[in-house]
Amino acid sequence: MEKYRRFADQFTGINPFLPVFLNKKKKASEIILKLLLGPILVLIRLPLILIFALLLVLYHSIFIHLLVVNSFKRVVTLFNHLVCLRVILFLMGFYKFKTSFKILSKEGSNKSPPPKMNSGFIVLANHTSPVDYIYMTYLMSPIFSKQYISTKDSSQTKVLLSPLSFFQTIKAAFSLDYSIPVQGDDTELAKHHDQKLKVISLIQSSFDEHKGPLCVFFEGAKTNGYGFLQAEESLIQDIAEVQEKYRREVVVFNLKYTDKSHFSPINTTRNPFLHFILLLTNFSNELKVSAKGIPFQDTTQTGPLDIKQYKESIYSFYESSGIKKMQVTWREYQKFLDYWQNSQSKQYIEEIKKRE
Repeated sequence: MEKYRRFADQFTGINPFLPVFLNKKKKASEIILKLLLGPILVLIRLPLILIFALLLVLYHSIFIHLLVVNSFKRVVTLFNHLVCLRVILFLMGFYKFKTSFKILSKEGSNKSPPPKMNSGFIVLANHTSPVDYIYMTYLMSPIFSKQYISTKDSSQTKVLLSPLSFFQTIKAAFSLDYSIPVQGDDTELAKHHDQKLKVISLIQSSFDEHKGPLCVFFEGAKTNGYGFLQAEESLIQDIAEVQEKYRREVVVFNLKYTDKSHFSPINTTRNPFLHFILLLTNFSNELKVSAKGIPFQDTTQTGPLDIKQYKESIYSFYESSGIKKMQVTWREYQKFLDYWQNSQSKQYIEEIKKRE
């Protein structure tokens, strides 16, 4: 749409923030089927989902505090998430996942099953849907984080990560979240939240307390999956330095939803709770997951990858899947959301009609 063209990537012409269904017409058969079966599916699924969600809440509110040994707590948490979240995903219509993993083992051979990443690993992933949080928690129970980015000097942008608790993760999943800009340097960044840490501090905490891998949605915003946003360079630099120190692979995930209809799991603009209910009206949903390990050093050299090689290793993985690299950033998503919400208001629509 013309009025949103200014938020599109200037090189590809793609707007990675527009709803995937914007230019798709609803089929009469689809509407009738949704009207007949949709409410029934919601009435069956929603109470069951709430039961298992309540079990998760009880565990994280009460029982987790009764477990003293961190390593044992990690095992119990993994089992709890594995069971409850797999049932929730099943009830949401994700009956199975198409997966493709290329993670190097210590011996250098490829692993085909899902990687069981422990504390100290860093996971980077694209972000298009609230289901991303559910699936990644089901798979590995990671530490999620929110990006706080200093904007005082655009040439020296710095990123700090704020670890999210279980309940903060739920809040993030049910919001149109993006990175938080902060006017100032590291000192100003630290004032805006109780706990903002550099990547190395989070990884050290992950090791010491057996909290699981660190998962970062590196784009800093949600997209519609037609393109991916590039990460802040300082974030990539920090991750590369941490990886070199701990000698662990960084694992890059590509989470891809094939449904591009009005009921797609992908959501960049819609009210998150309404989106969740509409998602339950789908009889089935599909998620394709692929992952690749980024080595901590160049296999043709003895030294570590430089920052340019490191970024290309990450971005080429997505480009090989047909996802185009965007020049726009999370800042445009923030502006786009403001403009979208204003342009969808009744007052704005009435003004446009008067002009026409």
